[in-house]
Order: sequence, then C-alpha cells, then structure tokens
Amino acid sequence: MRLFEHEGKAALARFGVTIPKSGVARAAAEAEAAARAIGAPVVIKAQVLSGGRGKAGLIRPATTPAEAGKISALLLGREHAGERVAAVLVEESLAVAAELYLGITLDSDRSQPLLMLSRAGGVDIEETAARDPTAIARLLIDPTSGLEPYRVRALARGLGLAASAAAAVALAAEGLWRAFVATDAVLAEINPLGQTAADRVVALDAKFDLDDYAAARHPEYDPEGRVPGETAAERAARRLGLNYVQIDGNIGIAGNGAGMMMATVDRVASLGGRPANFCDAGGARARPGSGEGAIRWWSDVIEVVLANPAVEYLLFNLHGGNHRGDEVATGLLRGLARTRRVPMVVRLSGTREAEGRLLLQAQGIAACDTMEEVALAAVALTRGGG
Repeated sequence: MRLFEHEGKAALARFGVTIPKSGVARAAAEAEAAARAIGAPVVIKAQVLSGGRGKAGLIRPATTPAEAGKISALLLGREHAGERVAAVLVEESLAVAAELYLGITLDSDRSQPLLMLSRAGGVDIEETAARDPTAIARLLIDPTSGLEPYRVRALARGLGLAASAAAAVALAAEGLWRAFVATDAVLAEINPLGQTAADRVVALDAKFDLDDYAAARHPEYDPEGRVPGETAAERAARRLGLNYVQIDGNIGIAGNGAGMMMATVDRVASLGGRPANFCDAGGARARPGSGEGAIRWWSDVIEVVLANPAVEYLLFNLHGGNHRGDEVATGLLRGLARTRRVPMVVRLSGTREAEGRLLLQAQGIAACDTMEEVALAAVALTRGGG
C-alpha cells in the first residue's frame, strides 16, 4: 500500500522533517490559487503512485500562477502506467546545492530496519547501487533502542558531508524513522533530500510503502487504488484476502495450501506450460463452515483468476482440508458461469470428493487423482489434448 507524495510529506512534517510550502489541487483553478498563495515560481507535480513521473513529463515548473493553472489543466486526467492523475501538488521551487538520498527499509537477512544514505540523490538508487555499491552508506537500526542520531552524523561525515550538513541529515533521518514506525512502513524514502547552500536539508520528494497487513491500523488512508500498476485480478484478490501473484502465462492456477500451489506452478512450468498466476485460496482466508458461504468463496476465487484476460485454461488443485468436495465443485462451476467458460482440469480429494467429481464430470470437466495428473492434463489442454 503506497502513499501519494503529498501524504508522505505530511507524515514527514508531523515528525519535524522540513518540506517545501505546497498545496494539493484537483482542478486548474485550485492550482492557480495555490501557486498565488505560495508565491511563484512553483513546481507542478502529478500525484501518481508509479515512478517515472519526470521522464513522462508529469513534473513541470511554472513561473506564474496563471501558468500553474494551465499546466495543471494539462496534467489532470492524464494516464500514467494505468493510473489517472486526479490531483497535482503545487510546490514552491527551491534552489539546492546538492541532492542526497535518505531511505529506510527492512533488511530481510538481518530482520532489522536498515537506513541508507547517499550523496547520489535524485536518481534511481538501484542504479547507483549497481554502479557503485560504496556510494551508499548503510546503518542497521535496533528497533529496541531506535535510531541514534550520533550514528547518522558519523555516517554522513563518512560520506564527506560537513559537520553542519551531517547534523541536519541526522535530524531528517530521525524524523524519517519516526514516520516509518508511525505509518507501519516497509519502505520510506526521501529522494532527493535537498541540501541548501546553508547546509539545511528539505524533503523534495517522499515515497512510503506501508505494510498491507497493517492497513486496518490506518483508516486515514483509503486502501483502494494504493498499489501501483495493480491489475484487475490483483485488485479483486486483495479485496478477497487471497494470496495471489500474477505472472506471465495462460494457465490460471488455484487451490488450497501455499506450498502445494507453489509446487503446482513449478510442475506446470517444468512440463512446458505457462502458469498465469499463483493463488492460494485455502487456510484461514477461506470462508469457514459449509453451505452457501463456502460455495460463494470458491466461485469468487475462480472469478479472481479469470479476471486476468490472459488466462485461457484453468487448473484447480485441492487436497484434503476442511472443504467439502461437492461445495467446492458447485462453487467452481458457478464461477465459470458468472465469468467465462474456459477449459478446466481439477484435482479434488478429501471430504465428499466423489460427489464433487460427479458434478464436474457432468459438465465435461476432467477430475484427476494426483497433482502430477492434473499438471499433465493442464499442459495437454494447451497443446490441443484432452
């Protein structure tokens, strides 16, 4: 779940990080009024979640309020990476002597937050890391003691920053850390962190990716439209609470158990098939009990998988668990009826599997005994077999 730039900057400002004077506008007249209140020149920045705004012409300078209004009119409503520009940030134009990078993420190897600082701000940090790993200074943060400013000052001094600039960076890092914790972020970046001639620093941009599992703790952020480049199937899966990952292929795959689903995807690929997704619909996320609720669950699962227009075939693999085979089969058939009919193969084992298989076979859907059989059958479908 990603925050828009203006939301990220608001979070930074709450914890003492300096940000430019700005205003959010959703109409050209609002942008012109904001520019007049701030004082031109300003920068007009389209508020989208995807990167590459600068290269796409979605960040533009304006020398007068009238020009700010005209530019905003051009940007509002534009499409970028599947997103529609619904708002712009009108921001004072600041002269900076240097651009730094400051970010905090989670180091999965160490299971600790990691602060990163670089003098190569304003560009993709991944490119900097690939070109010169030594250009990025790193500092692990102990969550029990928090970020210690003296360590950030030492880090900045090690990169060649003057004592006054290092002190300013340490203060910004402390604010970034507090915002990182308060928003349940997994990534928080200020890129660039502008350094003025007087060695002050100001956040010229802000990127916050929040932990999806903490969304309920942040009702101030509407979860809809928070994932950059999210497909229709991914959006539907998120709403349903499914473990779903869309990949490049034409065989939609679903069933119960993350391990079994990964094994199914791997086996289909090893046989020369092209999986379209990973989808674990079992476990705690599946609707409990039996009856109409359970049937509706499996119908919804099929609708999610078929929301990806690239899916031309379906493979469903369910083994054991607390699901009734006849209800699962009824749900699968209902999902096909509510969306589109594509060739499908099913492995169904467990409670009332015989009844479920009869329902599927009556509709011409092959029922298999093992994962190997269902994987082979799915790949055969794509080659004109079955």
